[in-house]
Amino acid sequence: MRKKAQREAEARAKELADIYGRVAVTRIKLGGLERATRILDEARKNGDVTK
Repeated sequence: MRKKAQREAEARAKELADIYGRVAVTRIKLGGLERATRILDEARKNGDVTK
């Protein structure tokens, strides 16, 4: 009985680790997009880039 519970707990832990990993990757991607957007907006204000 204990081994079954342990296996189930390990499976849940792996699922949670996968979810947290996906969240971390999404945050990194969003951070990069925000930075790129800010740089592009600044370039547009300076007239370096057209819309």
